[in-house]
Amino acid sequence: MTLPCRSENLALPRGLPAACFATSLWAAWILGTVGLMEALRAYAPALLWRDQSQTAWHLTDQAWKTLGETPYGAEERKAALEKALPLFKRAAELSPRGGQYQLNVARTLHELRRFEEAYRETLAALPKCDPSDPAPWSLAGDLAVRLGLWREAEPHLRKALELDSSRSQDRERLARALLGQARVGEGIDLWQERLDRYPASSEDRQRAAQAAAAHGRFDKTVEWYREPLTHGALTPVDLDILAVARAALGDLEGSAEALNQSAALRGTPWAILPEYKRYGLPDLDPETLGRLKKALEMAREKQTKK
Repeated sequence: MTLPCRSENLALPRGLPAACFATSLWAAWILGTVGLMEALRAYAPALLWRDQSQTAWHLTDQAWKTLGETPYGAEERKAALEKALPLFKRAAELSPRGGQYQLNVARTLHELRRFEEAYRETLAALPKCDPSDPAPWSLAGDLAVRLGLWREAEPHLRKALELDSSRSQDRERLARALLGQARVGEGIDLWQERLDRYPASSEDRQRAAQAAAAHGRFDKTVEWYREPLTHGALTPVDLDILAVARAALGDLEGSAEALNQSAALRGTPWAILPEYKRYGLPDLDPETLGRLKKALEMAREKQTKK
């Protein structure tokens, strides 16, 4: 006996019972619909992610265009940063796996000097960033140094230098982090290495000299100020610090000379000792303080003779 629903008879619906044919069509429609639903369920996240990624890209592009219209240092720069920040934040929300989007938020907060917020954003972005890119680690280290989080700054900066040893600014930041932990010998050695191995401007050497003075390494203060001094780059504050350093090393003539150079730049002769505590210098021992007072007397005598 031949079954009415055999496959060869499906091409001839006229001879089939209406109910059997209708059931076959219904079953096919159900299967097709279920298959479509499963496909949509499988591909919907990918489609959504694509749309969100495109939106995030456009928001980021809009933010960068806003910032591109206002160069660094311009009066309207802060307003542009405030305008770009919500765009960067929305882009980061739409692309939670994109560490670079979150870093854009952190960098904007950094430029706005909202360092604590910037540091939190950077730490959250680190696991999502390219592990071979030193820039996120550098940003984390820079922010930690600015916040005085010396112990936290150290591993971030060491990681950045491990990925790119030529980053002289990170070497300087690491030296500062070591000094902040009272590891003065390590910090000074690392700063010396930075100045010896990489191009250093007068400003670089001035920062190094100030840091050395703040930790009582007056020998390095005098050494690192030497080149900026020959170029006439030292400020009155630098010259005051140099006067203290020379006095600490017993060079009273040099100390008096630095005091007079500072006075000449200020336009007023010295009447009292430099306010060295205001410059972040440590307490001076009685012997050094006595030398500095003697240097001040010598500076006054030289001014009187002119």
